[in-house]
Amino acid sequence: MSIGKRKKQYEGEQGKTEVPLPDLFAYLDYRKFLRDYCAAKRAKNTWFSYRYLSGKVGIKSGGFFSWVLQGKRNISGKLVYDLAGFFGFSRPQTAYFEQLVAFNQANTHEERKNAFDKLLSMRRGSVRPVGEEQSEFYRIWYYSALRELVSIYRITDETVGEVTSVLSPTVKSAEVAKALALLVRLGMLRKNESGVYERCATVVSSKEQVPLVALHDYQIACMELAKEALDRFGKNERELSTVTMSIDNDAYMRIIERLAMFRAEVMEIARSVDKPSRVMQLNLQFFPLSRQKDGGRHA
Repeated sequence: MSIGKRKKQYEGEQGKTEVPLPDLFAYLDYRKFLRDYCAAKRAKNTWFSYRYLSGKVGIKSGGFFSWVLQGKRNISGKLVYDLAGFFGFSRPQTAYFEQLVAFNQANTHEERKNAFDKLLSMRRGSVRPVGEEQSEFYRIWYYSALRELVSIYRITDETVGEVTSVLSPTVKSAEVAKALALLVRLGMLRKNESGVYERCATVVSSKEQVPLVALHDYQIACMELAKEALDRFGKNERELSTVTMSIDNDAYMRIIERLAMFRAEVMEIARSVDKPSRVMQLNLQFFPLSRQKDGGRHA
């Protein structure tokens, strides 16, 4: 059944309720959209329920959508179009919803990254939700490096070209200028009266409104930089070490706590520096090389 026919099939339902739907393009989680949509419908009509929605799109199990919202079930390609028809989506909305489902249900980072890029392109010309530029900050390694670099060098719009040779690896002047503009929009940098970029007191945190795919892109880029550092810098300029061990769950949690304490201690040391002379990158990586003997997972 085509999108147009599905829309016509359900348009009577839309016409009766006349409840404005949440803005689909403001979402990066289709489960949250479904939850907000259903909440809006119930606010207008108390009889609306997940069971009612299931019946309208041909799902026999009344508890199916509850499982979907809990992340215990996924939705299929056919159901995506059935829901789009029930919601009365336009073609652009349907395409976005389909890509949103693909993004949330992707099995690999590469699949999530490709879907995320498509979602961002579909958002252009529509709303620009809070957090989208924050996500961009984490997707390119030298954005965070530039934020630190302004505390070492006197950087202005006229001296952007000089920054390219300072960063390692080098970055094109146009990309540096674009990065500086983004950092200013995010409130991480500002220009003083002399036109010199300065770091703001804003604390950079990834805890809110930043999709994991953006953070994973940043982490992957940083790991690639660490690999390249083996050839780019001598032993006296970098410290890379590896440890392989066998542990239990209790030891795992103790090590995680120590890593958190160490990370906080390193940040305190960095904050105590009055006149920094270079930007450094620290990666902490701790991951399994085998499955657990009992088949369980770490807490």
